[in-house]
Amino acid sequence: DWYFPTIQNIEARSIALHGDDPATELDDHFGKMELPIIYFGATNMGAENNLNGIYSAVQSGSRDVTLNLLERYGHLDVLVANSAGEDVYRVIEIWIKERVK
Repeated sequence: DWYFPTIQNIEARSIALHGDDPATELDDHFGKMELPIIYFGATNMGAENNLNGIYSAVQSGSRDVTLNLLERYGHLDVLVANSAGEDVYRVIEIWIKERVK
């Protein structure tokens, strides 16, 4: 299984099913987000994983969505790869500075 722990996926799906249920107090405000979003996808995680992430970012409701797909990166590579400093953290730094003025 790609995801550890697998239980997080079950819980997330369960929560998502109740997001628009008037009988529950849970409201994730999905589709109504106003904050800027930056997405990093890793090609070694597979197309389905990246398409889900891209879909979520684009459908979030934010008018400011930035997508970054990292070639030959895996899950943890986004945090600790030798090139993460330039490919991820520098990109985040610039992205934040462009929005905080």
